Order: sequence, then C-alpha cells, then structure tokens
Amino acid sequence: MRGLNRIVFHPASLGMPTPRQLPLWETDIMNDIKTMLWMAVFFLAGVWGCARNPGLSTAQMERLKVLEAKCAKLEEDQLAVAEARDAARQRLATAESEISGLKNQVTVLQEVRKERDLLSTRVEKMKKGLEELMSTDTALAESARPATAREKTTKSPVPGVPAAGSALKIFNQ
Repeated sequence: MRGLNRIVFHPASLGMPTPRQLPLWETDIMNDIKTMLWMAVFFLAGVWGCARNPGLSTAQMERLKVLEAKCAKLEEDQLAVAEARDAARQRLATAESEISGLKNQVTVLQEVRKERDLLSTRVEKMKKGLEELMSTDTALAESARPATAREKTTKSPVPGVPAAGSALKIFNQ
C-alpha cells in the first residue's frame, strides 16, 4: 500500500512537479492570484450586501413621515424668518434715511436760530439807539422852546401827529 500510495497519489508519480520543485516566481504568482480572487469575492459580497434594500417596518415609515413633516415646517419657518429679516432691514434703511434727513434739518434750524439771535440783538441795539436819539431830541426840543409854548403844546394841535415825547411811549410798548 505504501508503494501504491506513492505511485497513484503522489504528484511526482503523475509527472507533475511537487510544490518543492516549482520555481519561486511561479509560487508567488499563484499566491497573488489567490489573494486577488479572494479580494474580488469579498468585494462582490460587500457590494451585494450594501445594495440590498432592507424592508422598512411601519414604525420606521411613520417616523420617516414625521421627520419629513418637521423638515417641511422648518423650511417654511426659515422662509418666514428670512422675509421678516428682509422687511426689518428695509425698515432700518428707511429709518436711517429719515434720521439723516432730520439731522440735516437740525443743522439748518440751528443756523437759522443763530441768525435770528443775531438779528434780535441788532434790533435791540437799534431800539436802544433810537430811544436815546428820541430822548436827546425831545430834550433839545424842550430846551429850545419857550416855557409858555411847552405848556400849550401838551396836546398836538394837528390831528394824526403825535405830541412831543409820545413817540417814546410807542416804542416802549
């Protein structure tokens, strides 16, 4: 049996080289081919496993519908907030333009006030100057008239013409 075993089952007895007798480069190629075949098998098994569509249960379908509804509501809320933001920006721009217009008005009014104050001081000076002139004029006129004439002309003989010294009363009012 021993000899029969050698002859029938041994590769050398069939004329095939034994693994020890194969050149080194042929064994490396065989190992590379085997590993590539195994890698291809595992790759294809992974692709097949990932491509399978697991059936969704009713609970998962309900959960999916709820999440889609929430997503749609959030999108609507986001659009509403964006519209409100744009409207607020527009109102802000309008308010800023009104503020700048009001600031310009304030500067113009301040200049007008300064001019008014300047003119009122000039009017007051002119009024005081006229009062002084009127008082000196009446004093000169009274000193130049005789005493009897002063007594007679307390009232103006001509209607519409004020008596001496009455112009001062008009300016004081």
